[in-house]
Amino acid sequence: MKTIVKGALLSGAMLAAMAGTTQAQSLGNLAKQAAESYRVQARYPAWSQPLARDALNPIVSEREPSVISTGGYGGTALSFWSDASRYEPGDVVRVSAKVSRSSALEGAESDAWQVQAELMSGPDAVLASLPLRDDGKGADQRAGDGVYTGELVLLEDWQPALGKAKNMGLRVSADNGKDLHRSMGGFLYSRPAAELTGHYRDVVKDGNLVVQVKVNVAQAGRFHLSGVLATLDAAPLAFAQQSFQLEPGQHWLDLGFYGLIFRELGVTAPLQLQSVTLSTVGTMPNALGPVESNVLTTAPRLPTQFTAKPFARADLLDAAERLTGAGES
Repeated sequence: MKTIVKGALLSGAMLAAMAGTTQAQSLGNLAKQAAESYRVQARYPAWSQPLARDALNPIVSEREPSVISTGGYGGTALSFWSDASRYEPGDVVRVSAKVSRSSALEGAESDAWQVQAELMSGPDAVLASLPLRDDGKGADQRAGDGVYTGELVLLEDWQPALGKAKNMGLRVSADNGKDLHRSMGGFLYSRPAAELTGHYRDVVKDGNLVVQVKVNVAQAGRFHLSGVLATLDAAPLAFAQQSFQLEPGQHWLDLGFYGLIFRELGVTAPLQLQSVTLSTVGTMPNALGPVESNVLTTAPRLPTQFTAKPFARADLLDAAERLTGAGES
């Protein structure tokens, strides 16, 4: 087959060559874009990165529980969720479920569903059964709204060892005598070996804004501290993280936010430590700690107090150079 362009006949070989040139140009542009992205990221260290003004708080968003959905049988579907994604011994787990109907069943008489949740430590290892109700009593907030709810206290008998965590299963079923739905999800049962004490302060060190956090360590191990600084109107600005090897006792830990972030933004107003969390790491899954919110308001500072020097991450700059060379070849 031949294609006519401006009166000229192009052979298949010529078309293939043109397509190859276009593809190469496209790949070259992608390489240049990726290289530029790496150069921007290289301005800040891996332990502290800026956040877009419209970005979600990464600490909070990563802890959001998921809604698990299964369905299609008989025009109905089962969805369920827990009120958190991680818990500690003694916490109350609230489980909610909803059976939704397809548009084809709208106006039909509602079915009476029996809904139940089971807490599991492994395949077919059921620790406890929990009826979920839609009667407006106990954990259920409103009778007849189609949301079935129940609560379960996590017993110490089920807890992991200190400094450990384990994944727990939640199996939810809904049965109306005609259709049976089953869906599986879960959460993290966590027992961290250190905790935040609620004491915070902020200083400027080497041109960086450092939040100092007092922690209490019950057992020696490796720990991961992370936090998000935001404006007073709750717009996230910067994320920071740091790991520490700690012995038992109380310690002040430095959580550094790279100063260039605030200098470039011209920040002068106080900032809010919007979120902070301490986890015990070293084994999988990590023993995640709770997230504390809005626990510190920093002192106001001049942008000139912060470093103007890009961090220049060598690994990202090297990757950018390689991509640039690939895009030009």
